[in-house]
Formats: sequence, C-alpha cells, structure tokens
Amino acid sequence: MKNNQRNKLMKLFLLSMFVVALVLSTTLPGTTNTVEAAGFKYSKKVPLTKSQQKYLYDLCVKRGLNYKHTLAVIKHESNFKAKAKGGSNYGLFQINKVNHKNLAKVTKTKNSPYDVKVNMNWGTYMLSDLKKKYAKKGYKGTALREAYLSAYNKGEGGFAKYGKATAYIKRHNQALKVVKTWF
Repeated sequence: MKNNQRNKLMKLFLLSMFVVALVLSTTLPGTTNTVEAAGFKYSKKVPLTKSQQKYLYDLCVKRGLNYKHTLAVIKHESNFKAKAKGGSNYGLFQINKVNHKNLAKVTKTKNSPYDVKVNMNWGTYMLSDLKKKYAKKGYKGTALREAYLSAYNKGEGGFAKYGKATAYIKRHNQALKVVKTWF
C-alpha cells in the first residue's frame, strides 16, 4: 500500500471516529441527560417502589425524557397517588379520559389508567411525543420544555391559542426543586 493511500485511510478513519464520538455525545435539543448518563439511582424518598422507579427511568431513557423532570410532572399532577382522579383525569400523570383509548392502542397496553405501569407508559409517551413535535418546530432548551409542558397541560390547541401555561410551569418548577432534593 502506498503512503498516500495509507494517509487517506488514516484521515478517513480519524474523521469517522470523530463523527461517532460526536453522535454519541449529542442529546436531543433541550435535554439534559445527566441523571440518565449516570444510570438508574433508586431513592427511598421517591414515593414509588424500586421496580416502579426503574420502570419509569427506563421509559424516560427510551423516550428521551429527563427522569427528574418526569418525576416532577407526577409530583404536581397527582403527588404520586396512583388512584388519583381529578375530573376526567386519571392516575399518576392525570391523563384525560379522551386520550385513554388511543393511548392504549398506540402503546399496545390495556386501557387501564389506574395501572401504574400503563399510566407511566402513557404519560411518558405523551410527553415524549409533544417534545418531539415542538423540537421539530424549532423550540430548544427551556422554551422547548415549557412548550411541551404547556401542551401537556392545555392540549396542543390550547397552547397554540392561549400560549404558555405559566402557572403549570411554575408548579412544575416547584415540584422539580423538591424532586432534586431526593437524589
């Protein structure tokens, strides 16, 4: 092999290694995966069993969600009460009844909003789906998080018509402060 070919191959190899390193170090816009990067950590302070915490953590990793932010959603939606019911909203994530049938279909689960794992599956699916939609629209960082939380709270139409869910985001951030003390 000639030196010229060897140099070209070495440059190509180094470039490909750089690209691989870049891809592996990149997260979705607006995400911080510091907890996820460190791996699952059980906390006795989280009012869920260890297996429930691990299940939620795995869903968050799979769906590109920040675990602590997701726990904060549960904290301010239901305060971790699996049988919580507010109007026509059910379970940990307080998922509205109008969504149950479709969520059961797309997540291939039973239509059982009080089942903790089903509700976690549905809630993380909804948050992830909204996050992807608003990231595609160009939202990033805090604006992305506030957009998908607002749409989760008001619905996409409500967010489009009325804008940011300021009170909801404030409650989320208060819940997040508490959740962070648990780790």
